[in-house]
Amino acid sequence: MVPDVPVSDALTRRLGRIGLRPVVFHASGRPWIFGSDAHTWTQRRISSRTIVAVPACVEKMLNSARSVGDDFPSMDALARDICATSYFLASTAAGVRAQGTLSTQRHLFWSVVDGIPIASSALSALHSLVEPRIDDASLALALLKSRPIQVFAERTPWRSIRAAGIGEWLHFDGFHPPRAVRWWSDPAQDLNASEGSAEVRRALQQTIGDSTDTQSVVSADLSGGLDSTSLCFLLDGIDSELRTFRTSSLNSANDESERARSVARLFGLNLHEFPPLAETSSAFSLEPDEDAASVLQGPLVWAGSRGYLRTLAPEIVAQGSSTHFTGLGGDELFDMVPGIFRRLRREGMRVVVGAAWRLHAQHKSKPKAMIAAALDQEPYGAYLARSVDCLRGAAHWKRSDAYSWFPPTDFPAWMSKHGRELVLEAFSEAVSRGPEPLGRDPLGQQVAESIAFQGQILRQFDEIFPEIRWQAPFTDRRVVEAALRSPAAARMDDRLEKSLLASAVSDLSPPGFFDKRGRSDFTTDVYDEHRRQRVELVRQFNESRLMETDLVDPDIVKSTLYEPNSADVGLFDVENIVVAERWLRSVEAFAPANR
Repeated sequence: MVPDVPVSDALTRRLGRIGLRPVVFHASGRPWIFGSDAHTWTQRRISSRTIVAVPACVEKMLNSARSVGDDFPSMDALARDICATSYFLASTAAGVRAQGTLSTQRHLFWSVVDGIPIASSALSALHSLVEPRIDDASLALALLKSRPIQVFAERTPWRSIRAAGIGEWLHFDGFHPPRAVRWWSDPAQDLNASEGSAEVRRALQQTIGDSTDTQSVVSADLSGGLDSTSLCFLLDGIDSELRTFRTSSLNSANDESERARSVARLFGLNLHEFPPLAETSSAFSLEPDEDAASVLQGPLVWAGSRGYLRTLAPEIVAQGSSTHFTGLGGDELFDMVPGIFRRLRREGMRVVVGAAWRLHAQHKSKPKAMIAAALDQEPYGAYLARSVDCLRGAAHWKRSDAYSWFPPTDFPAWMSKHGRELVLEAFSEAVSRGPEPLGRDPLGQQVAESIAFQGQILRQFDEIFPEIRWQAPFTDRRVVEAALRSPAAARMDDRLEKSLLASAVSDLSPPGFFDKRGRSDFTTDVYDEHRRQRVELVRQFNESRLMETDLVDPDIVKSTLYEPNSADVGLFDVENIVVAERWLRSVEAFAPANR
């Protein structure tokens, strides 16, 4: 997409070489949207100077809108509805509005090409046009175990390519870089528990209906866990034929196979089972990725599951499905997230104390820290600024910070001085911008950031496995808002797991399905794979690309890879190192000049 400015023949030819041609035009007659097929877009002329364009899949919504003005504010309601699932573009006398979804699964990136700011829904197109170099600061940030998501959302793995912020649309005006405009904020809690569960159910049915409207066959994960299985309860009620898939754990104590099989039998579902995930995992392999679409996305947090997904995707297609549902996002909406305590305080200190002691009994967490977090009123900006002081060693994290706006951020012992400087510079720049949080409190912030994180994974699935439309109803804005409008205490129940979700599908789920039980823990599989791979992993790190970029300390990082710190539960530190190293090797093999 280009703003309403003259586009040179040379740029048009460059776009043509990557398979893009003008398919939608501004009111001026200049090219606006470039694509491979004009039928993938539909447009509506609002006035002599204003045109709205959306993907063809939401044509009905665009054409049924009764009144749309020709200025940006009058478009807000329509854009919000369409951007529950898709893109909204508008060309007006005031410039171009380009908007994606809250989850960022439908997202926009931009760069300046031949002096013109160009936006794209895919990194691949912009990468072909600008051939950018790696952004080492983004790579250093990716090596941290935890970090705030919102303030770094505009960064991409590539220096000269930027992204829209979470909950923001881009305003393009002539040759100027786009201006970000916030369109989403955390809704107020205005529903009681009963109303909240009904609204969650309605929103889930709406997004599922939107995704399956013309599909004769759809597919879904059926792990036996609460989130994906709840979606299968709802999907069983649609007209489309449902095919389900699952993998399992090597640890029988974690295996939910029997529960998945029981649900499949009860509902008469076609269930396809794959070998345990650990048998196809590549979490600790440094073998370069040969898929260009995958490499362009940056270090993939789900890289260890690539083997399973590359087995799953063709089987989904072979079963006749092009739309696949996953339970991503369910934990963020329905579980006890760390930032819940400040919101619980609005529902009464008795609720706070009860939640604190409940978590103490389950996880041995400190009740005093949780109660202190409930009483804390530190604004987001002040907390972000204090995080820089903590990283510099000029201040120390408090125990209650574990339940604040984002988890305490620390440097891993194996990060080099240069890597730390890049991180500090990025944090300081974020503080200087004075960002307004997405959430009205830590709960809303963490939910929005987590949903955007899951949306990024889905967007990567879309790029790497384009033959499938990946659907995650729990990341849909309507479902997110329904959960946030519900009482925070609706997430807690002494008898039920994810009680808000349980209530939303109570008439569909088998008796006892949401009863409290032990949580699945797949760390056994992770540790087992690491033991098998660690000797070879350390040997290959003798020629580490991370060490060449001076982001890690050579001796400490190799020691960590062989014998991880006992505090690194689940080996997240080790996996972060491996993912970044493998990505650098893949970039080198794919396009050496990008280094």
